[in-house]
Amino acid sequence: MAVCTFNLAMEEDLPEFVRSMAVIPAFGVDVGKRGHHLVYTSTTWAGDSGAALLLHDGELVGIHLAVVNSVRESLRMKTDVGERLDDLRAP
Repeated sequence: MAVCTFNLAMEEDLPEFVRSMAVIPAFGVDVGKRGHHLVYTSTTWAGDSGAALLLHDGELVGIHLAVVNSVRESLRMKTDVGERLDDLRAP
């Protein structure tokens, strides 16, 4: 699989890559219980949410969301173990 995105998140810091297409390898990790969600690893930039997740033949299989990374970052910012556990327990 590959995440196909227009490096929009990089514009400010790396202007030489403005609106260029990036094709980033993605590797499946797990499928949700109902088969509707896929967790995968890929090196992406903040702001790449909404990018197409494609198979190598071009078939669209999903839309990239940065949910896992944002949860990880949110937990990292918590200073107290109790705060981290409360966030994990919350629906």
